Amino acid sequence: MIVPCPGDTGRTLGEVASVEVAASMHRTKGLSVTRICLGVLALSAAGLVGCSDSKAPLSAAQTGVVVEVAPASVQVLPGASVSFSATVTGSANGDVQWSVVEPGGGSIDSGGQYLAAQTLGVFHVVAQSVADPAASAVAAVTVTLTPAVAVAVTPTSASITVGGAVALSATVTGASETGVTWSVQESGGCGSVTQAGLYIAPLAPGTCHVVATSTADGAKSATATVTVTSAPVAVTVAVAPHATSLTTGASVTFSATVTGTSDAAVTWSMQESSGCGSITQAGVYTAPSSARTCHVVARSNADTSKADTATATVTAPVPVTVAVSPHSAQTSAGGAVAFSATVTGSSNTGVTWSVQESSGCGSVTQAGVYTAPPVAATCHVVAKSKADATKSDTATVTVAAAAAITVAVAPHSTSSTVGSSVTFSATVTGTSNTGVTWSVQESSGCGSI
Repeated sequence: MIVPCPGDTGRTLGEVASVEVAASMHRTKGLSVTRICLGVLALSAAGLVGCSDSKAPLSAAQTGVVVEVAPASVQVLPGASVSFSATVTGSANGDVQWSVVEPGGGSIDSGGQYLAAQTLGVFHVVAQSVADPAASAVAAVTVTLTPAVAVAVTPTSASITVGGAVALSATVTGASETGVTWSVQESGGCGSVTQAGLYIAPLAPGTCHVVATSTADGAKSATATVTVTSAPVAVTVAVAPHATSLTTGASVTFSATVTGTSDAAVTWSMQESSGCGSITQAGVYTAPSSARTCHVVARSNADTSKADTATATVTAPVPVTVAVSPHSAQTSAGGAVAFSATVTGSSNTGVTWSVQESSGCGSVTQAGVYTAPPVAATCHVVAKSKADATKSDTATVTVAAAAAITVAVAPHSTSSTVGSSVTFSATVTGTSNTGVTWSVQESSGCGSI
């Protein structure tokens, strides 16, 4: 014996009988009834799962596939037609197979269009899931000469984002006038609906209700519940730097910023299939060995349709060069010359100074100041790049022997009386220091100077 759900006490004997017929039919197929609510039957190979709400949709106990039929029960005139619709949840395959339980109980096509029998009675329309034949739903059709007006809305519930739209349809049975008047139950803040059943959601989230009221009997209506959700935030990916230049074989680290999702992870890859180097999943890119333009891609793990691409321009390295100035110089023995060095092709412009000859050619400081040896020689001063020790430049220094220093006194000889004075002058050549020290050769008795 099948017992109706709590709250189903108002069901007619015909409706209860319809449940019994459908249950018996499915038991012959080795299935057991899982829930009966308001004339809708759900079946599964598992046992009875009970009822939590007399208006609750029915579920298949094993797979989670649920079939709902609208309208769940109707009253029609003999030979009248009714459009049934089925909603399948729990499966990507929403197809159903339609059938009528009782022989001679009318017919139904693959689109859910039912043609009533000419015989009065209660008949049953079954929608069986193609994805899970154990899941089905049954609608009761009462063929009577005095049908009650009933309204069914499809879909009975929907979820859309703010500002979105959903098309609703209404089926009226029990009257030759099948028109409805559409309205929104809430007085404000719940959007609008056209008289063609197109509902436009408001710009704020909420739960709204769309009502279809029969024009034949204004006391009869059906309501669809629409859940309005916030618009999803689009996922975006931004790679930094977005463009960079580097030399062959060099490396650079990229970073990716993901917005619109809590999952900030990305998958790094090269757009080019080969010849453009490589990138790690930490975003470290290593350039290829030849110059070219390459592209690094960061793709969102949360939404693989969203990615960003950075351009890496790979160039051949600029050779390091060193130029010493002056490139040649002359100085006398013991003299000094200041050199400078210019380095190109590297951000490191430092050099190491040295004298090419191992000995006898003086010395040079790391500031480039060269001191000549005390004898004549031809010497070489070298500046070597600190960035690339294979690159250097050399300056030649010609060291001349020191010039002889001469001193000439004038007058070279003179006569004077005892106690008188005479002034001498001295001319110094061979040096820039022309100073002299005057003295009297005799140790005593010859006066003073």
